[in-house]
Amino acid sequence: MSTAWCLYYIQDEPGEGPEVPNCTRIPKRQNGKVCFRDFQSVWPMKQGVYHYRFRVEDPHAGYVWQDMIDPSEPLPFYDGCIQAKVLRLDRPARPSSRLKLKQGAKILESGRAQAAAPKYPPAPPERNG
Repeated sequence: MSTAWCLYYIQDEPGEGPEVPNCTRIPKRQNGKVCFRDFQSVWPMKQGVYHYRFRVEDPHAGYVWQDMIDPSEPLPFYDGCIQAKVLRLDRPARPSSRLKLKQGAKILESGRAQAAAPKYPPAPPERNG
């Protein structure tokens, strides 16, 4: 039985992204195609609700992401494999930080503390003379 490689990542999850995709093999059907149902059967996450998108070649943009809903729909191949990005729709809330800020403390957007500008006394007036 022939198989197809599938690269995928789960969006908005720590350690996941297009730079470091996960990989699995999916058995092809007799007609050489892989259906969405086949992808779902090898999907490792059995709990949760997910939204699946598959990379499709596009003559104008290079590629686009196609949403999949129908289990009998054949999956597109891109660069010789199936490429998917998956979004978990029922993600449990992430725990909030237990750290408490001191009164008057501020969180900086840049992530680095910046030194306050030094306050110098005003310069004496110039004398013409």
